[in-house]
Amino acid sequence: MDIPLKNQKCAYEYFFQSDSVQAKETLVLVHGLGLDKSVWKELVPLLVDSYHILLYDVRGHGNSTLDVNDLTWELLCDDLIQIASELKIDDFHFVGYGLGGNLGIQFAINYPERLKTLSLLSTISFYPTSLTSKLHRHRNMMANEQSIVFMAKAMVPNIIYPHTTEKEQLLVEAYAKVTKEDYFSFGELIMQSLNVTPVEKIKCPTLVLCGELDPIYPPNAIGVIGSYIPNVRFLVVPRASNAVQLDQPQVVSNWLREFFQDSRDNNDIFNKTKDSITLELNSEFRALIDSQTEKAAVHRLGAELIHTFRVKMNGHEILHGWNRRNAKELLVYLLIHGRVNRETLYDVFWPGVHIDKARNHLRVSLNHLKSLFKDVCAEYGGSVVAVDREYIYLKVDYTCDLLEYIQEVEAAYKEPDLGRRYSLFQAILSMSPSTFLSGFYQDWVLELRGRMEDMVVDMAMSLAMNYKNNNQYEEAIKYLNIALKLHPEDEKIVEEILSLYEKTKRPLRKS
Repeated sequence: MDIPLKNQKCAYEYFFQSDSVQAKETLVLVHGLGLDKSVWKELVPLLVDSYHILLYDVRGHGNSTLDVNDLTWELLCDDLIQIASELKIDDFHFVGYGLGGNLGIQFAINYPERLKTLSLLSTISFYPTSLTSKLHRHRNMMANEQSIVFMAKAMVPNIIYPHTTEKEQLLVEAYAKVTKEDYFSFGELIMQSLNVTPVEKIKCPTLVLCGELDPIYPPNAIGVIGSYIPNVRFLVVPRASNAVQLDQPQVVSNWLREFFQDSRDNNDIFNKTKDSITLELNSEFRALIDSQTEKAAVHRLGAELIHTFRVKMNGHEILHGWNRRNAKELLVYLLIHGRVNRETLYDVFWPGVHIDKARNHLRVSLNHLKSLFKDVCAEYGGSVVAVDREYIYLKVDYTCDLLEYIQEVEAAYKEPDLGRRYSLFQAILSMSPSTFLSGFYQDWVLELRGRMEDMVVDMAMSLAMNYKNNNQYEEAIKYLNIALKLHPEDEKIVEEILSLYEKTKRPLRKS
């Protein structure tokens, strides 16, 4: 069924059980990122005898035609308000999985009067920013060349346990309905919202469930939220991965029923009075989490080097001063090499220069590099670059797309499944620039660029030979040409291309 929302449609299902006394209450079940309402397939039959149940596809997902322009939590909350109003649902129990749980948190804060309870399944409120950006980039890489479906098939083993063909098919079919652009728009929204502080405002009884075997968001990551919500119950679902409602539907159903009943009997049942030691322990634990959250928020440097040169500190782009006093080159060297001793920098940046002059050049360059971050770092009185007697290094957490690219290549080569390895090669090559570190000309950069180009050529040649062996000559030629652009004087590549053009019986195109 569809509900019209602002000239567009939201797909929903509403199971209305008028004969049950308990069914005076409604459950709203909201799916996870990239999925649709089908993820509740196993859970609904276990609850539908006792409750009205509303399922719907979040905009950009499933069969919803609602667009994802100007995406905000307020917009998503407003969608739910409109659906509930259309169906004359005043208040309800909210059950959210992943993205649905993040939406539930926002809804509980913005519309507390509409929620009886809040249940969060495999939902994170805090996650290290370095890991979220790495996870985001890894998924983007998988989806870029192949499709969302390819990404989904790679993710499925971490979402369900045990693996079954039926569960995999359900998830893959759901992912196939979302576009790459919409998927990553929602991903960005979630990443920007990972902050435990707002959940303190949740007043309704809250149930937090996570899978014992979830490798994506393990119990210790999910459990952080339990220290902040005042009225919470935290449970770990045994023998379940991320999709707990698919892996252990009976357990989840039983725990939800028990939770709803307890909340009816005593709305404040989980907010027990604690002794002074327990309160102090909770306070200290939260202070520790807060300090790490604050550190992650303000000590964050992000560098893009693959397709352009862009540096951001705490979300603020540093635009000027990079072409003076080796600032750009020095930062990139520290990003790639980490902790570096002074003598190495003397040799790399000022070879053949007298040690005293080299020392002075380094001092001037470091002071200039520090000055570029001065205004952004003033709020916490720190410095991006650390200098001690022996070593120089970046003392803030940072992400660098080139480092992540190298890690993806290394992971691809370690992939034991040959078919999957080739798919990863394809995804990586689709993201590879025509020139690595364009605009850099130092010897150490040329050496690094050469190594990167060799990796690209090796991946391209592996794919070309695989396609050739499978008589897919057009695809083989495509990847041979990628290799030839980087190694234009390699006669073996030229001969291979000529040979394949002969096999395809089509004329050689002049470049």
